Amino acid sequence: MHVDENQATRTSVRHRFASTRLAGHEVTPNNLVNDEGEFVHFALLANAEPINYEVALNEYVWKNAMIEELNSINRNNTWELTEVPASKKPIDVK
Repeated sequence: MHVDENQATRTSVRHRFASTRLAGHEVTPNNLVNDEGEFVHFALLANAEPINYEVALNEYVWKNAMIEELNSINRNNTWELTEVPASKKPIDVK
């Protein structure tokens, strides 16, 4: 196969958008360099997500996300509710 060195390289034209669940949060690229020339990388965002179900219910965005997820599960027939046999222990799901 012959490769023409003068041929322009194709670049992606895909547009990327931030997730709506990150609205209200500061989002930075993972290759950010500050004014002193230091590489900045955030591994974890404190308080980015609610710590439990009760806290999430008090935030419109998270309550909406839960409703959307449950609707998707129902539409896709992902789960089938059944009774747990007395001899079995149910598993938790996050």
